[in-house]
Amino acid sequence: MADSRRGPSHIIDHVFVGSRADAKDKERLLELGITHILNVTPTKTADPVAGVANFFEKDKCFVYSRCAVMDNRAENLAPLFSGCIAFIEQAKFYGMSRSVSMVMAYLMQNHSMGYDDALALVKRQRPVAQPNAGFEAQLRAFAERVSRSRERAQPNAQRPTAKRRAIGPSRPPTSIDDEPTRKPISRASDMAAAAAVRIIQQALGLPPPADLLQVHGNQEQDDPVAISIVSAARTGDVTRFERAVGRLVEAKTDPCVVDHELNHAAKVAAMRGHSDIVRRVVSQHGPHLLMAPVMDAVARRGDLSLLQWLFERRADRPISVLVPATRAAAEGGHVPVLEWIMSVLGRGEFPREAMADAVDRGHVPAAQWFKDHGLHTGVVLHAYVPILAGHVDMVKWLRENQLGVFDSMAIAASYQGGHLPLIQLFLDEDLIERSPLLTSATMWSGHWELSQYFDVVVGVGCPYMTLWGAARLGRIDLCSRLLERYPEFATQTMNLDHACEAGDVAVLEWIDKHLGEHATFSKMGVVIAARGGHLPVVQWLHQRVLTPWSKEIMDVAAEEGHLALLQWLHEHRSEGCSKKAMDSAAAKNQHHVVQWLHTNRSEGCTTRAMNDAAAAGHLEMLQWLHANRDEGCTVNAMNRAAGNGHLAVLQFLHANRAEGCTSEAMRLAAANGHLDVLIWLHEHRSEQWTPETVDSAAANGHLAIVKWLLSCRPEGFTSRALRQAELHKHVEICALLRRHER
Repeated sequence: MADSRRGPSHIIDHVFVGSRADAKDKERLLELGITHILNVTPTKTADPVAGVANFFEKDKCFVYSRCAVMDNRAENLAPLFSGCIAFIEQAKFYGMSRSVSMVMAYLMQNHSMGYDDALALVKRQRPVAQPNAGFEAQLRAFAERVSRSRERAQPNAQRPTAKRRAIGPSRPPTSIDDEPTRKPISRASDMAAAAAVRIIQQALGLPPPADLLQVHGNQEQDDPVAISIVSAARTGDVTRFERAVGRLVEAKTDPCVVDHELNHAAKVAAMRGHSDIVRRVVSQHGPHLLMAPVMDAVARRGDLSLLQWLFERRADRPISVLVPATRAAAEGGHVPVLEWIMSVLGRGEFPREAMADAVDRGHVPAAQWFKDHGLHTGVVLHAYVPILAGHVDMVKWLRENQLGVFDSMAIAASYQGGHLPLIQLFLDEDLIERSPLLTSATMWSGHWELSQYFDVVVGVGCPYMTLWGAARLGRIDLCSRLLERYPEFATQTMNLDHACEAGDVAVLEWIDKHLGEHATFSKMGVVIAARGGHLPVVQWLHQRVLTPWSKEIMDVAAEEGHLALLQWLHEHRSEGCSKKAMDSAAAKNQHHVVQWLHTNRSEGCTTRAMNDAAAAGHLEMLQWLHANRDEGCTVNAMNRAAGNGHLAVLQFLHANRAEGCTSEAMRLAAANGHLDVLIWLHEHRSEQWTPETVDSAAANGHLAIVKWLLSCRPEGFTSRALRQAELHKHVEICALLRRHER
């Protein structure tokens, strides 16, 4: 598990491991270029405490897959390996063939490269790039046609050498099957290739849209693809960073775009601990920066000297710029940083609610510091988080100091988290009743050893629900042991739908043999099995669940991409599916499922299919739906694509659809920090803008976007902009808005 103070742990290329806190940190996930998330916890419905939600599933920012695993030594992982590995491989190599082929075709046609040179260039920046065998054959043939075409056009001329050329974003790529004709490198060609580049960026987390892909001749042979200033800041290479900044300046980039990138770069460098880059950005561009996020990242790392250096260069910013850094320092447990911040802010301005962050992260010395300074009064400290995380020392400290809210949910977190020392502490203090519920609750949470401890050692008894939990874990041995100890379970009627979660027919066979008619299954069990892609379990239930099934079964199988299961249901069941099947499959970019449904089923989809695909940035899915389906989309397609920064999707919709967008597109793009999208909408669309666009950018701390809007758009802002900027301590934005108040 990753240290939540540092974000997800980088294991190998494209693979990170993180915690619940990491899964909730949307900004950090996007910063790392993460596109796919494998959630190995039970659902919140199945286990409200141990389960971790797919936090941004509705936003369509990430592709999620859930593999419900209980954290105990007896959990049977073997049946889950293949599915999880397949998902990771899909994410790891997503975009390695089709989109790479488009970029290579561009390099061949417009930069005189052969197949091998083009592939080598792409691999320098994306090592996984590898067109499939069919694409390779077509690309090699395409390269030969390009070469012959140039030789015919220039029989006596020397073959042109590759020129250095910046690629800027615009419309989608042309087909690689188009017969090439000789022409100068044009901006239109650059635009076409940029869209293909963006497909890779969105799918694999390459640098953000402001990056420039540069194709070099003899210059900078050690760095053939120029990277953005944000990517350079991420590496910590000062020389590369300065070179990237220089390229933006030389290209006469809009100053607001430069400011936007510098703000992002400074924060990234601070998060990574690259103090040299932080100092250079602040020294050279300080007046254009939002300092609070940079200070926040520095405080979270506990770098007091750099934090003090930044504070000294705050210029005319008020000292309250330090307030957000207080919570970051508390989260990291950095007492020296907290002491210094209080010496600057004074006791009256110091945000004492930051103590809760120290408590949640289990930092006893930091919590003690708050108490010693009398900063604990009036602060509500919920014990739930440190209990669930197993911070035994912190929980003991809270009890000893008579602090913290120990309500029923907090107490339940101890046994649902499987923390025996805490359970024993609460038993000793009579905060937990010695009841059979302890046995069933710990079993349901996957802690079967604790369940047996309470049953056999503590002697609290065992309700028949414990058998449900054992079946849900797929543990036939535990089921047998429980039935031996409590034979009466065999005569008690119980619904065992959750046993289908394990995906193991052997468990169901054991239930059928030993519990017989007393064990019941419903269509919910089929839905659970279908969501997990457990075809053998669905086939087993097909013979035994005689009550009507529902369309939901095919719908969830389609959503999760289980094509074999879909095909079986299509052939053996009559319930069919609903339009939601194709809608949800399109939202999750399940190409094979969408195409199969299109060919074999008649339900079709709704406008949600294109809307959700656009929101998630699934350009190829969107193009397929546009070409093959008639349902179309609504203004929400453009609106949500703009909000999520999917410029290539916007360009495609603009060129091929008539629905357009509304002012919500601009507001969402501003709220989420997508300046490139705002500039494109400003230049290419005619819809009405509103003052709420500035309001949203100001509330979320996007200084460069507020500057750009105030200089390029006439709508202005409302009083909410200043209120929200003040609330979130965006002092630079507050000053800017006051200068523009009418």
